[in-house]
Amino acid sequence: MREPTIYHCFSGKDRIRFEVHEAFSDRLSARQQARSVLPLPPEAEGERAREKRDCYEALVERIVEQAIEKGALRQVDVRLATFVVFGMCNWAYQWIDAGGRRLQREIAYTATAGAPGSPDHKEAR
Repeated sequence: MREPTIYHCFSGKDRIRFEVHEAFSDRLSARQQARSVLPLPPEAEGERAREKRDCYEALVERIVEQAIEKGALRQVDVRLATFVVFGMCNWAYQWIDAGGRRLQREIAYTATAGAPGSPDHKEAR
């Protein structure tokens, strides 16, 4: 990743420092909480796993909603778009070739086809 890419995503050095600090603090807090939690009885483990899954899904849904609000994505079903993101991530090991058969540009082009500003953007019919 090059410097212009980073500054496209952040307003300046202070914002980058803030985000790094936030991420580190959150990770550190989560680790400490995990250490201090008593083991769950087996019947409660499934419920806890579902709660974590639901929380993560809600976070990704919010990111998709924000992208739609900012015009980075066209108006789509947020839940469906969230599952598309999960599908791409969960199956990446099947279709990403570290040797370069599929170039990053090709993957990005295909993944964003239909998004506003993409070369082949067309309104959904």
